[in-house]
Amino acid sequence: FGLVQNFLNTENILAVNEITGLPDVGGTEFEDSRNPQIPGNFLVEGATVGFPLELDDVLAEWRDEFSLQDLNGDGTITLVESQETLFRGEIATSNSPLSYGEPRQIRFGAEIRF
Repeated sequence: FGLVQNFLNTENILAVNEITGLPDVGGTEFEDSRNPQIPGNFLVEGATVGFPLELDDVLAEWRDEFSLQDLNGDGTITLVESQETLFRGEIATSNSPLSYGEPRQIRFGAEIRF
C-alpha cells in the first residue's frame, strides 16, 4: 500500500507573528541586533569594552566562540561584524518550526496475511 500526505507539498502555515504577519520573521530582529555588547567578564584584564575588539583581548577559553564573529578573519571584531552575527542569530531563533504544518510525507508498506 502507499499513502501520501500533503501531495503538492504546500506550505501549511499554522501561526504568524503579530507584528509582521509572517510565520518566520518576528519584525524586531534588525532593531535588536543594532546594539551588540560583549560583557567584560569575557575579556582579559585591562581590555577595553567596545568595538573594535581584538580577539587577543578575549579570554583564551572563549576565543574560539568569539572568533565566529570575526567574519573577515582579520583578528578584530568590528561593530558591523558583531551586528551581522547577532542579526543572523536573531533570525535563526525567530524562525519557529511550530509555525508550519506537516511537510509532504510518502509512506509505503506491505501487508502479509497467513
